[in-house]
Amino acid sequence: MVVHAMAPVIVGRDVELRRIADSFVQAAEGRPQLLIVLGEAGIGKTWLSREAIARARAAGSHVLAGSCLDIAGGGLPYLPVAEALRGLARAASPEELERILGPARDDLAAIVPELAAVAAKAGGTSTDATAMAEARGASGPSDISQARLFERFIGVLNRLCADKPGMAVVDDVQWIDRASRDLLTFLVRNVTTERLVAILTCRMDDLPRGHPVLAWLAELSRAPGGERIELGRLDAASVGQMREAITGRPSRADETALLWRRSEGNPLFVAELLQEERLGTSAGIGRPASLVEILVARVAQLTPEAGHLVEAISVAGRQVDERLLALVAGTDEDGVARTLRHAIANGVLVVPAGGNGYQFRHELLREVVEQELLPGEARAIHERFAEALAERPELGDPSPAGAAAELAHHWARAGRATEAYHASIVAASAAEAVDAFGEALDHLERAIDLEVHLPESVQPSTAERLDVRRRAADVADLAGTFDRSIELTREALGMVDPTADPTTAGILHSRLGYLMWVAGQGPSAMAEHEMAVALVPEAPPSAERARVLASYGGALMGAGRYAESRSICEEAIACASAAGAESEESRARNMLGSDLVALGEVDAGLAELRQAREIAGRSGPPELVIVAYHNLALNLAQDDRFDEALVEARAGREAARRAGLERRFGQDLAALAADILVRRGRWAEADDVTREGLGLAQRRMVTAYLEAVRGRLQALRGDVEEASRRLDSLDRASIDPDVAAFVGQVRAETALAAGRPEDALAAVDEALGRLAGLDDSLWSSPLVALGLRALADLAEAGRAARDAAGVERASDRARPLVERAVALARVASTGSARAWLASARADGARIEGRADVAAAREAVDAWAAIGDAYALAVAQFRAAEAALRASGIRADVAAELRAAYRTAALVGARPLQHEIEGLAGRARVSLDAEEAPGPGEVGGAGEADEAGRTAPGVPAVEGVPGRAGDAAARRLGLSTREIEVLALVAGGLSNGEIAERLFITRKTAAVHVTHILDKLGVSNRVEAAMIAARVGLTGDDAAQAGT
Repeated sequence: MVVHAMAPVIVGRDVELRRIADSFVQAAEGRPQLLIVLGEAGIGKTWLSREAIARARAAGSHVLAGSCLDIAGGGLPYLPVAEALRGLARAASPEELERILGPARDDLAAIVPELAAVAAKAGGTSTDATAMAEARGASGPSDISQARLFERFIGVLNRLCADKPGMAVVDDVQWIDRASRDLLTFLVRNVTTERLVAILTCRMDDLPRGHPVLAWLAELSRAPGGERIELGRLDAASVGQMREAITGRPSRADETALLWRRSEGNPLFVAELLQEERLGTSAGIGRPASLVEILVARVAQLTPEAGHLVEAISVAGRQVDERLLALVAGTDEDGVARTLRHAIANGVLVVPAGGNGYQFRHELLREVVEQELLPGEARAIHERFAEALAERPELGDPSPAGAAAELAHHWARAGRATEAYHASIVAASAAEAVDAFGEALDHLERAIDLEVHLPESVQPSTAERLDVRRRAADVADLAGTFDRSIELTREALGMVDPTADPTTAGILHSRLGYLMWVAGQGPSAMAEHEMAVALVPEAPPSAERARVLASYGGALMGAGRYAESRSICEEAIACASAAGAESEESRARNMLGSDLVALGEVDAGLAELRQAREIAGRSGPPELVIVAYHNLALNLAQDDRFDEALVEARAGREAARRAGLERRFGQDLAALAADILVRRGRWAEADDVTREGLGLAQRRMVTAYLEAVRGRLQALRGDVEEASRRLDSLDRASIDPDVAAFVGQVRAETALAAGRPEDALAAVDEALGRLAGLDDSLWSSPLVALGLRALADLAEAGRAARDAAGVERASDRARPLVERAVALARVASTGSARAWLASARADGARIEGRADVAAAREAVDAWAAIGDAYALAVAQFRAAEAALRASGIRADVAAELRAAYRTAALVGARPLQHEIEGLAGRARVSLDAEEAPGPGEVGGAGEADEAGRTAPGVPAVEGVPGRAGDAAARRLGLSTREIEVLALVAGGLSNGEIAERLFITRKTAAVHVTHILDKLGVSNRVEAAMIAARVGLTGDDAAQAGT
């Protein structure tokens, strides 16, 4: 890492600097930018980033800048993040720093303890950082605490960039620690409108093909605003400019040419050759030495005392001060300072600006020195560092996790197995406390590997070895390495005698069940849960027994086995209550409540869910409270208690914000709130809420529920193409059954809106397949109703096309759905389920070619009772259509059509609005301007009408020609003149108006209409107009008829 410029001014990088400047323009407009700077060692990556930092600070921007170090054993957790925050703390006033850190200060103080004093300086309340870290880790490792820390950091970036675009720089990410990599990945996926320019630099020549860092950088570069900048070598002119900047005199052409030829345009090589020239040790014009040879020669010129200290600094791998070096070298601090002046004068070491120690002028130089050490020499230096840091821990890394990791690293590299084993376990605890799960796993894996090297006298007991593996399995799970977590859990199980310790064995089996479920091994997972319940003793009641029961109940609920889950959850509640385990009781009641609602015992289920929320509020943790709000709101919505559900959903969103877990839980909470708002007819609010939810999504990682709610809103408004794209992006096989059912509903509605009933049926069949074998009384009803609606459309299309076989196929395919609807009617426990089934009965009549006005009106009444505005409008439209089929234009449908039209237009349901307009035209019902909508919202806040009267026509049904379909009409047996007359009938014209348009007598027009009705096999003009619409001969063709 270069800590000062290779030259007083940067040269040869004008293009790259312009790109960075352009990125600030983009960021200022709310489009965050990520620049990944790549190149070989010494090419000037950090030189470029330091220049960019200087320019950003000169423009008044806040900057976060940190570097990664090449430290074996996983590195120090959050090392570049800690460096960046320390730099910010030095640059900003206490008041400004407190503003930027905001609520993240306490979380970040676990990584950078100095931040705990920020509030005191700014007049706030200080928090002890060590106590904070201990508190964070007291309940064991959790991905929730990591999620909160990461979300808090996004808040820091928001405040950092509040006044003008900010900059974040991480140098040398080829050595990035896993915790920092996880944080950066989260940030890149989640920043959306932050005015931020981020720069990552990476040395490419040390990374082999397929290295994980290369794959990671490739993924990041694909993010919006991401770009790779590959630095090439300097040309001769730039080398000449660099020579002039360093030497302070003009460069002759021959000098420039020689320097360029010897350095091959590598900026570091240029600087080193000029340094050799300055020191009088240049190789002249002879054969050019390699850069490594120059660096080795530079170190060889030091005095033996300086050389030994330089070797020690190379092993330290970081900036080191006189106090630590004195202990390692066995001398006094003044002697260290005097000796190192020689190394500084010879261009080996530097004292960085703002620093309080020594480090190499370039990381490549440090690597050269370390690699020149013999193995025994390196072990001896590591041992002296370990002994010094054990004696004086305050000389280690400032953060507890960093200090513990550094000490474990030195003991391990020194070959001191006993000390390394114990230090690794301590380091793992420190890493867990700051949610650095990857580093914690590395430390525990090292401890496991060291067990065989420990002397017999200090061998850990079986209980200690078991504890290490259980901890390692937990952090492996949290680090996302599920296979390794399963392996470690199995190792732990092998150390437990289930007869002597059934509780521990049971807990491990339960844990294995969860891990196997995550890995997609459902049946095996269930067997592990069953084993867990069988092992943990029933008496006395214990939190452990309650936990394994609740886990088993959750697995059964996830599999849709609600009746079985119910009995297990009831047992878990009794056990938890007796044991005083409130958190376990809340979890079990949460699942029991959902079970009961799914089984049709809605009031009892909601009572359990309310109690679960109340207990969670007392016992915590925060995530349990948020989940309790979510599940209560979801089940209230299932029971059509929309207003209550919306209150709970909003409370859950607020609880997630307060806990710093909005990105963890916010998408589904937003989806739930928007789902309710759509059903209440408050589509403008739903649009806003879904956009807020999408803003929380990790890029390309939107939850299935949110995608489905957003897609439904788009489809019902007429944007079928975008809705289809959104729904097609989902991995439907991995979605839980209840969400899969909703996704299937939305896919079917989207296909119907596009006039694709076959696609709608396919979506219904797939979703019903996911519900097969489940104790379902809720989710099947919409699917069955939509399937019958699609079949009714196909049957009507078949009749319009005189396709008797097609009509018969639709009827045959409807039978199993009708039977399922009858069965569902016996167990339907909610108003919406009953309303869907009423709609299904009306569509069943359509399949048979009947107009069941009573069934259609029953659906209207059912939807009106629950307040689902859009579904009510659809039911009103269908009821009017059925009445017109039955009675023709004598049917009194004006009020229903106007009410449906008003709702459709107010919410912006363009396809439905146009269907109503078409039916009203054929029925000669006026949708007067006074009946048309103005600004307003059905049941809620105002929403401007987006539909107007310009919506596109109803899409043609699959297999049926489009508009002006003369050929299709002729297949119905109609003559050319009859086709003209039918087009005018479809346009709502009377016999007199038809006669006037076609220049025939009224009597002749009447005769044509009678013949048309006979040929089509219908009893009135309205039914004839509907068939005309089916074949694509709609009222829009009336304007051209007879011309």
